[in-house]
Amino acid sequence: MELNNIRELTFEYGGDWEINHVDRLLKLVEIIGETEDYDRELIWAAVHLHDWGAFSKFFKKGKDHAERSREVAADILNQLNFNENKQKIILDAIREHNKTGDCSSMESILLRNADYLDFLGIIGIARDFAKGPQDIKKSLEAVRKRFKFFDYLTLPKSIQIGKERLKEMNNFIERLEAESFGFY
Repeated sequence: MELNNIRELTFEYGGDWEINHVDRLLKLVEIIGETEDYDRELIWAAVHLHDWGAFSKFFKKGKDHAERSREVAADILNQLNFNENKQKIILDAIREHNKTGDCSSMESILLRNADYLDFLGIIGIARDFAKGPQDIKKSLEAVRKRFKFFDYLTLPKSIQIGKERLKEMNNFIERLEAESFGFY
């Protein structure tokens, strides 16, 4: 297997939804990691593999998707030319991407910050409404739960972007409440 195959398989298993999420994360990593020292090849692999445990092909009921993604990625990385240390960085970033607490590497910090940012702002709202049932109230409740992700941002640029995205979310909620007259 070659590294390029990972992107193709991410699309095959996760579809447009996942490949677009991956591309947004890669762009966010580029922005928030502008002044950081990290391995671009390792973050690329981690970003592509971080959600594989949630795909129907690999999903295991009752198993955290980040832990499952790490298991799946371990098998894939064994087929690539990454040494043991590089594999560990990728696998730890995948496992840590939706956790709280300390991260083990800059790649992990970048993946976590980018992933949490993707739940905030207009894109976060769009994601929740796209996933949600045809129930505005339930989708809006999902949006409100996303505000907590701001608290997990650690990089200065992530925090700056996060603040802007929270303002957009608050503005959206205010406008939705005004225009719907409370009839969701």
